[in-house]
Amino acid sequence: MILVQPMVDSVTQNLSMFGFAPEYKGVSDIQGNEISLGDVHVLFGLTDGLHGSLTFGFKMPTAMNIVSFMMGGMEMPSFDEMCQSALGELGNMIVGTGLNNAQSPTLINFSPPTLVVDGHIFISTKESKTQKLEFELNGTPFYIAINLENQ
Repeated sequence: MILVQPMVDSVTQNLSMFGFAPEYKGVSDIQGNEISLGDVHVLFGLTDGLHGSLTFGFKMPTAMNIVSFMMGGMEMPSFDEMCQSALGELGNMIVGTGLNNAQSPTLINFSPPTLVVDGHIFISTKESKTQKLEFELNGTPFYIAINLENQ
């Protein structure tokens, strides 16, 4: 799929700015049209050039760890609005870099991030192929689901 390697490269590039060394574990197909990737989901719609969605999924401890590093090591007592904003901004950075690196012949636009915090959520996608990229960060997994129409 056109976005797999650009997103892998973007995750590595952007998380390394905060001192992380994410390990890419591989890609797999998601069967059906429901996605559940953890406790915290960050969703992006692809609106021009390509149509579909990108969904980041984190377990809460992973999300809190990432945000803490982004805030210079500051301990985060809860996943409040500041944490949500930081994670959304990281998503913007990863998606923007990944789409820029995709070398698409047309401009690809994406929506602002939508954060969903709930450990028991399933996100419905269109009836199209969805691929799940798995990463490991400090021993805990996180995921990016790529759902593109007409691919």
